[in-house]
Amino acid sequence: MTFLQPGLRSRTTAIAVAAAAILAAAPRETAPGRHLEPRPMSIPLEDVALFEQIQAWLEPSSLVGSGQPGSDPLYEAIHLRRESFELFIGAADEDAVRARMQHVPYGGLILSAARRHDVDPLLVAAVVQAESSFDTEAVSSQGALGLMQMMPTTAEQLGVADAYDPGQNLDAGASYLAYLLRRADNDLVLALAGYNAGPGTVDRFGGMPPFRETRGFINSVLRVYIAHHRAAWAAVNPGGLDFAVLAGG
Repeated sequence: MTFLQPGLRSRTTAIAVAAAAILAAAPRETAPGRHLEPRPMSIPLEDVALFEQIQAWLEPSSLVGSGQPGSDPLYEAIHLRRESFELFIGAADEDAVRARMQHVPYGGLILSAARRHDVDPLLVAAVVQAESSFDTEAVSSQGALGLMQMMPTTAEQLGVADAYDPGQNLDAGASYLAYLLRRADNDLVLALAGYNAGPGTVDRFGGMPPFRETRGFINSVLRVYIAHHRAAWAAVNPGGLDFAVLAGG
């Protein structure tokens, strides 16, 4: 299972080779003030930078936008490092994702709905957590219903007879999320903005709406989403970064 854009898949093997070479050549410690001589290297600099970004997504410090003074919103970091983020997300092992979903409420239903609509189940799980904290009876002040907080009009358009039914709600929510991702050309941030504020609002502002609620929602989803993927990665790479995963091996 992969959620990479087609244009990114062809680079994973080269990046994995670059990563291995970088780690093999990198010194483990550097004395303060010491300047290392540059090493001759045939690896393209853009691949070196890309690997460093992928490695950064594995670190807890990648969860910027935590509300700490001076921190940047997480969605801005993803916008700036979109390629490395998508490679990191796309490297998820299917068995590891399935195992991770066992620790998520309604994980089996989420997994099934996500597969039906070709959406990352960890993303669906992150949206559910941010929207309702897995409360099937949740009702927002605007009238959104159930696990994925479907508005009644949206639920009706998607053929949902009972928005409080977990299976129906999750299936419709995953379908809607898949639609928003296609509409936004797989731009995860804009798709999530559309989920919260409506795709028409995203179009009206020509991108991210200037609403605190929308930006907070996106940050909340992304923090959970990255945490899920980091945990899934760690489950199959207990010794650290596994280049075979990046290479698709």
